[in-house]
Amino acid sequence: MPYFLYEGNARDNSYFLWRRHDSRVEKFRRIGKELCNHIIEKAAGRSVYLWGSGSAALQTLDAMPDLVIKGFIDNNSTKWGSKFQDLPVVKPDAGVLDKTQSFVVISSSYLPQIRAQVRSFGFEDMVDFSSGISEQLQGLVNFKDL
Repeated sequence: MPYFLYEGNARDNSYFLWRRHDSRVEKFRRIGKELCNHIIEKAAGRSVYLWGSGSAALQTLDAMPDLVIKGFIDNNSTKWGSKFQDLPVVKPDAGVLDKTQSFVVISSSYLPQIRAQVRSFGFEDMVDFSSGISEQLQGLVNFKDL
């Protein structure tokens, strides 16, 4: 999957300067592997969900191929009840967000907002949830997403 680093703002269609950035992709894959091992250890006995069901989720799965997830959590109500990567997309509610039963990996460009939302359910960073590789993904997109 080719990735490109951009300069500009994808949300308001500002001018883009695209260039291949494979070294950054390799870096987040290395970081992903290290994080994956930590997440597997911390999530032991709990279901793992990715929060987000878009390109960042695909990049997270690419960087963490050994991570076994139960499904995706998404704030977008139009995605609830659908499938993404053959797994269910569910709404963020207490039924899924029980820290004794679930571990959350954030896989979204809305990292600060989702981090606050996950914490509102009583989850603790790197105990009950992880920001995954979301911070490393800032500015890195799959060209096919445009």
